[in-house]
Amino acid sequence: VERELFGLHDEAPITRERVRELIHPDDREATAQAMQRVIDGATQYESRFRVQRGDQVRWLRGLAHVERDGAGRPVRLVGVNWDITADVRSQRTLEDVNERLRIALSAVHASVWEYDAQTRRLQWDDRGPDLYGVDLNGHRQAWESVLSPHMATVTRERIYTHLKDPTCQEFDISYTIEHPERGLRHIRSVARNERDHQGRLLRTIGLDMDITPQVQTAARAEELTQRMQLAITAAGIGVWSSRLSDTAVEWNEQQYQIFGVDPRSFQVTRAAWLERVHPDDRERLAQEIATVHLHATGVTSEFRIVRPS
Repeated sequence: VERELFGLHDEAPITRERVRELIHPDDREATAQAMQRVIDGATQYESRFRVQRGDQVRWLRGLAHVERDGAGRPVRLVGVNWDITADVRSQRTLEDVNERLRIALSAVHASVWEYDAQTRRLQWDDRGPDLYGVDLNGHRQAWESVLSPHMATVTRERIYTHLKDPTCQEFDISYTIEHPERGLRHIRSVARNERDHQGRLLRTIGLDMDITPQVQTAARAEELTQRMQLAITAAGIGVWSSRLSDTAVEWNEQQYQIFGVDPRSFQVTRAAWLERVHPDDRERLAQEIATVHLHATGVTSEFRIVRPS
């Protein structure tokens, strides 16, 4: 088995020099240093190194006990080597995933935290202090200290309720904090509870994200929408939309008023719409509507309508 680990298939004696030649050049110095520590008095030999087996590179781990003579000089090593290539690859894969996760979390201004219900310990990753502006692992009340005063009580109660509820497996809440440097910030917290078979909480793992830019963008969009609606109402402008996929049509309130129909009883469809267009303009408008998607900048049209008498 030992010969197979090193890729040896002959019966020639295994010597220290022969083994050294099989070890990857980048690992020979570290392996030699581990051996020198044994010579200098260490009680155990331990090393991790690569070997070249044909066109493959394999990782091995070696452990050995040192036998010494009456004067304390090392006379023999008795140990084992085994192939740890799969473990090394798994570790590197995990490290790669963790690095990608770290980059992703940094990009979205997020932090991961874990609450151990047995020890009642709340632990944050290294992005937590930047997200909240305080040392979250310094004391248990650090997180609560930055909650916005008007939301602090409600936020605590919502989280504690989710933790205590034996049926709660996941929760998603939003709240605001007062960041020492950045002021008011909006935080979204998504978490998963791990429970035993009786529903008792074991631990909670959560992800907190700064969603302030999204909240601000949504607020600006809502404000612009309201302003546009006021302008449309004041000017008496009718707004309509028509889906190309199924010809469904939608009107705003002013559009119904322009056509003189009651939105509670008038079923707006493209056909019903065109029926109220003056007969001399109907075919032209229908063609313009049908081909509007072919014009990059849209179309402008003038037409007459016939209102109910």
